[in-house]
Amino acid sequence: MFQSILWSYDTQSLDPNVHRQTIVTAAINYGDLVHWRWLVKHYGWDGVRQSLTKIPETALRPGAARLAKCLFHLKGFSHASRSTRR
Repeated sequence: MFQSILWSYDTQSLDPNVHRQTIVTAAINYGDLVHWRWLVKHYGWDGVRQSLTKIPETALRPGAARLAKCLFHLKGFSHASRSTRR
């Protein structure tokens, strides 16, 4: 089911728990309602919400990020650092 949105991965070797961020990011960006329902069924509303707060907003398409914010009641996403200095 995820091969169409995870085209650069070997989906047979992906572990839903180990590769959670990758799966959530791809499903939010490129998935349809079936993928989003799978996320909620597999990880739960809180699990998807937690995963989304760890994803930098720049990793999500703007429209997908806005929709995810609304549906999962998010205040925001993680911010990606623009500098290599800390």
